[in-house]
Amino acid sequence: MALLQKPLIHCDPFGEPSEPCIQQWPAHLAKDVADIIHKDVVDTLSQSRLTPTTDGIQLVQRQDIARVERVLGSGAFSQVSSVITRDGRRYACKHLQQRLMDQPNDFRTAAVELVYEAHMLSSFDHPNILKIRGWAHNGVASFAEGWNDSFFLMLDVLDETLDMRIERWYREQQDGMWAMMASPSSAAQQMEARHLEKLRIMNELASALDYIHQRGVIFRDAKPQNIGFLGDRVQLFDFGLSRELPLLDTSAQFEMSGKVGTLRYMAPEVATNKPYGVSADVYSWAMVSYEILSLVKPFDGWTREMHASFVCLQGQRPDMVHCNQPIPVEVQVLLEHSWNTTPSMRPQLSQIMNQLDYLMACQVQKVQDQQIQMNIARQLESEIQQQQQLVHTLAPPQPLIHIDLNSYIARPALRKLARKNSFDSIETIETTTLSIESEDFY
Repeated sequence: MALLQKPLIHCDPFGEPSEPCIQQWPAHLAKDVADIIHKDVVDTLSQSRLTPTTDGIQLVQRQDIARVERVLGSGAFSQVSSVITRDGRRYACKHLQQRLMDQPNDFRTAAVELVYEAHMLSSFDHPNILKIRGWAHNGVASFAEGWNDSFFLMLDVLDETLDMRIERWYREQQDGMWAMMASPSSAAQQMEARHLEKLRIMNELASALDYIHQRGVIFRDAKPQNIGFLGDRVQLFDFGLSRELPLLDTSAQFEMSGKVGTLRYMAPEVATNKPYGVSADVYSWAMVSYEILSLVKPFDGWTREMHASFVCLQGQRPDMVHCNQPIPVEVQVLLEHSWNTTPSMRPQLSQIMNQLDYLMACQVQKVQDQQIQMNIARQLESEIQQQQQLVHTLAPPQPLIHIDLNSYIARPALRKLARKNSFDSIETIETTTLSIESEDFY
């Protein structure tokens, strides 16, 4: 059963469609399609230096998929849906788009790219690269079934993508302005902790890119939409535009397809169809990192003409001082080196990771010191409150010396004394002339 069952409409494979919309090829034509794709795949993989493994990868039959929950996203040629298997597990199922059925040449190209992506993912083992968990049980031969989703990949389902997290951070920042006014110290602590989180994400992204570079692969499409999270761990995904370098030389520039990726994150040499290498990924890493730090898209609102003129020709880069969130000077220096106009002047990702490790260590110490100061302040505040509560529970203050005249003079005597002496003369009374034994006091 197809993931999305549709009626059968006939057409010639890799030719002009006889109907405006094709849902499934007839069996004999689908077999021809699968044979052609298989040949293309063999030619492509024969040039690969990667060593894939099938350890832990399941062979999934179509009937193993119990239901399709929803579409998670779509690319130029592919679509990703959340599916539930019959054993209750949830996966992200990636397959070709339905519209390609009436675009046979694009279908052929996209099919080879999807198989090649499976080849790459099964060759990688890195904590910050999305895992492939399975694929169609017949492999490339599955295309003979004639559906757009006959061949599919089963991937981990992400909790969140980086663009979603950046948007959430931006909303929290706007909502937190009042909290900052109410408690500046607490808000400052949260900002420092958030900055540490951003540095960690930048570091994990650099680690994933460095890993594939060491294996002679260039990603070519680093952007927040292709970076996700499983829990708090960064996951690089969507290797549809990734390619192996002609030579295993990370310092060289090669003639490869230009204008590949998303323009705002694309290195100038890629945008202008010049030779490029893995340093193009370093540039993209810097642009993504800028967006992580500032919560602002680089060159937001710019046209292609503006990008070509100001970025590619004049070397203009995003403003790191007067942006939504000013970027620390030490990070500014790192980004400036990483998006350098000259590709050979950009640092390697291993060097970037070393610098980020140092910045993170400094930031950890800063957050810890701030936490200690906050704890001390809270303790002092608590002690003051306890003292204030204690004062309120004690008896009213008493004079230091208290003389009870009643123990010396009887009340009738005091009344007579008050009558016989006015307030004007009370200070000159000679107590020696008074006698408590006198009858006048009674």
